[in-house]
Amino acid sequence: SGADFFHCILSLIHYLCTFAAEAPVVVVTQIPNQGAPALPFNVTFIITSLAFTSELGNPESPLYHSAASVINDRLDNIFNNSNISPTFSRCKLKSLSRVNDDQTSVYALCTFKNTTGIGNVDKVTVYKTFSEKTNQISLLGTYTLDTNSLYVNGYHETTPLTTQGPTVEVTPNPPLEEAFNVTFIITNLPFTPELENSGSQLHNSAAKVIANRLDNIFNNSNISPAFSHCKVESL
Repeated sequence: SGADFFHCILSLIHYLCTFAAEAPVVVVTQIPNQGAPALPFNVTFIITSLAFTSELGNPESPLYHSAASVINDRLDNIFNNSNISPTFSRCKLKSLSRVNDDQTSVYALCTFKNTTGIGNVDKVTVYKTFSEKTNQISLLGTYTLDTNSLYVNGYHETTPLTTQGPTVEVTPNPPLEEAFNVTFIITNLPFTPELENSGSQLHNSAAKVIANRLDNIFNNSNISPAFSHCKVESL
């Protein structure tokens, strides 16, 4: 009948209005945590009880690898057992060099996470933590250190013989270095197991050529004054 048809139309209008009035469902997608940015610190110091040899200066030699393993482990222990351990990532030896005739200078890169909830780590914090955990920069495990040799991103403290507090000085030496990971693919160099072996003659030859070409790129650019060197880490 006409009344039933009218009632049906009203019901349909009510349904449509009710449907339209409902709030849309909003789906919020969480952005994956990309990880806190890394904070690298250049850490340099002198080991007085490790006589430097040409083999220690060669990153491919067994003696270098042995010393690097020990030094990395000792540095990791310092920061893993400190109050800044939640922000610590790792330390990696970058080079060993001769200093003061026959002593060994250590250059390592220690990386921390910029974690806002814990507080940012700076060069002074890293310096003081290293100093505290090495008995005022005197012992790193079994190694004896030059107590006046520690630099962290150019930050250095000199302790005078008087009872006054330490004198803080900031020096440009050693220079602050910022490391960049550069990766690319060479399409016309067939890969072989010998290329992957960092101790092989082929690897060393290819690494030397590639490092030289990379050095040429940056030495002949407008950022050459800031450039230091490139080194092949792996193939």
